[in-house]
Amino acid sequence: MIQLMVNLVRGVSKVTATVVIAIILIAIAAGVSYYAGKQAAGTTTITKTVTSTLTSATTKTVTVTKTVTAGATTSPSPTTTAVTKTVVKTTTTAVTTTVTSVTAITKTATATVVKTVTPAKKGALHTTVIYLIQNDANTRVMTIKKGVADFGVVPLEQIDAVAGTTRDGFKIVKEERGLSFDIVFIVFNCLKKPFNNVLVRQALAYATPYKMIKETVYKGYLASLVGVIPKGMLGWTDYGVIDYKFDMAKAKELIKKSGIDPSKYTITIYYNQGNTQRAKIATLLSTYWGQLGFKVMVQALSWPQLLERIEKPEFDVYIIGWAPDYVDPDDYAGPLVGGQTKFDSVRIYEISSPADVAKYLSSAKVIDVGKYYVVVGPAGTGAKVSVSGKPIIVVQYKLSAKQIP
Repeated sequence: MIQLMVNLVRGVSKVTATVVIAIILIAIAAGVSYYAGKQAAGTTTITKTVTSTLTSATTKTVTVTKTVTAGATTSPSPTTTAVTKTVVKTTTTAVTTTVTSVTAITKTATATVVKTVTPAKKGALHTTVIYLIQNDANTRVMTIKKGVADFGVVPLEQIDAVAGTTRDGFKIVKEERGLSFDIVFIVFNCLKKPFNNVLVRQALAYATPYKMIKETVYKGYLASLVGVIPKGMLGWTDYGVIDYKFDMAKAKELIKKSGIDPSKYTITIYYNQGNTQRAKIATLLSTYWGQLGFKVMVQALSWPQLLERIEKPEFDVYIIGWAPDYVDPDDYAGPLVGGQTKFDSVRIYEISSPADVAKYLSSAKVIDVGKYYVVVGPAGTGAKVSVSGKPIIVVQYKLSAKQIP
């Protein structure tokens, strides 16, 4: 654009050249203003009217009307620019004075911008959340694939059938991110026979087909857990913890040692209705625990029914899971193994000599946790322990006189 205007200056009089110079300055200013305010989106129409008065030895009135129509492109093409110049002479006296300063030009400009922008399309906002309880896994999967549901629980064996489904511009993608903090476990009612017998509980633990559960029920998406704190979280350890493996011979031996007659007991295993993985676990347990002589039944319950029986407690065994409310080991240790015992006080001491245990406890239980020996017992004096080679942590407690029944 600037090159075009410079070419127009050649071969004209000084007066005309002066006028053209003024036009160039005005055109450049208008062009800079135009491109500085140009928007890339939408269709914009800009109309500018500029009136300039040139004061010199001779008075000239120059009116420049510039109309620019710009599309939505980002290229500063001048092909749609029209410039109209009207020069009115008020004298025929030759002009010998030229413009030597920008301040000699007084400009008054008025610009009107009319902008029409098509707003970007926005996605619909969810204002209502609807929970649909669908216990049948196949129906649940079809609900997700058809776009009726935005979120749902898919059994592991049907993940590949759902992966790749597209709707509304979105695609369901299968991702593998390693171990989560979600856990699944089995609970015995230790207040009820025969589960109040530790040998029976150990026998059932050895008669559980862990490898089969991992490979056939969870398709390998499972890692063994020997405590309540998930692997990868602060506080997790497998040190000094019994890692039960499937051993039917050992399980039968423990049943004999327990002194019970398993044929006299019926074990009912509960799980939440609609959970296909837990249904399969329950079926496997009924098969293998039945080999110990127990009669084993499986029953699916709705969540309200299951929670009610757990709370009372009216159950033999149930299968359930746990996911963290917040990522902290206390959110597992407290709810899952914390009892309802009330204490007046609990104090912790670190000592260097086993003989010092007698200063804090009346009796003691020693727990080897790897880096330390933890010695737990009621407040008092006289307890004796025989440990060496590691620091000793003493946990002293006083029970409340009033306990929760």
